[in-house]
Amino acid sequence: MVCLKGRLGNGGVPCVSAVELECYARDMIYDFDVDLLTRPCPVDMERMLECYMQANLEIRSITPDQSILGVTMFNGGEVPIYCGDKGEYRALRMPPRTVLIDRQLAEDISPGRFRFTMAHEAAHLACHAQVRLSSGGLCRESNGGAMFMCRTSDIAKSEEGRKEKTPEQWLEWQADYLAGAILMPARTIYSAVDIYLQQLGMDLNAASWKEMLSRREPKAWITRYISYVFKVSIQAASVRLITLCRHYPLRSILEGRP
Repeated sequence: MVCLKGRLGNGGVPCVSAVELECYARDMIYDFDVDLLTRPCPVDMERMLECYMQANLEIRSITPDQSILGVTMFNGGEVPIYCGDKGEYRALRMPPRTVLIDRQLAEDISPGRFRFTMAHEAAHLACHAQVRLSSGGLCRESNGGAMFMCRTSDIAKSEEGRKEKTPEQWLEWQADYLAGAILMPARTIYSAVDIYLQQLGMDLNAASWKEMLSRREPKAWITRYISYVFKVSIQAASVRLITLCRHYPLRSILEGRP
């Protein structure tokens, strides 16, 4: 598995940019299944986690109200699990490199939130093994290492371009960004938008992309298309389209690898 390269800041939080995260996602996908860079289809996140990342994927009821959607454990250890039949929590021991996803997400009719949460936790597993933060609701100590417990308010909530102020906010922004880049590879999104712009009779450039996203019906159509093809939520598809439009010069960088 390829590794994220970059300097570690306070508490072991990686100091990485959107460009570096895009390149890392591209390299992970290239290493996992190179066809995903040219073939628009859903990324098999279960297989990516279990086979490529050598993680233990568990689907459990974490809380009664979905206040915690995912947990990432680097060193293993005990994690509280909610037992609905007994109405109480019990400690469950997990092996190292465990990703725990809330069962209710897996049972939702729409797979978008479930898949994004898996990708979000996979991003933590890939990028944040060296994190050591002494306080906060996200990162906790477990068996001598970090354990991430991601709340509903954390996942897929980071706004593109927002100035993050705390280490935990940076960690969540990185996990959200990398999750979107894994689930919706930039190359295939660029290609899909090119085809749509041609159908609209527009030039293939950043200005046309921006204009297309400013028009209600074209934006709604391409967002629904991306959501359907990649099995992500409408929100995740919309954020990804806006992000890649804003960072359009990334295209030449990301297309530099076969």
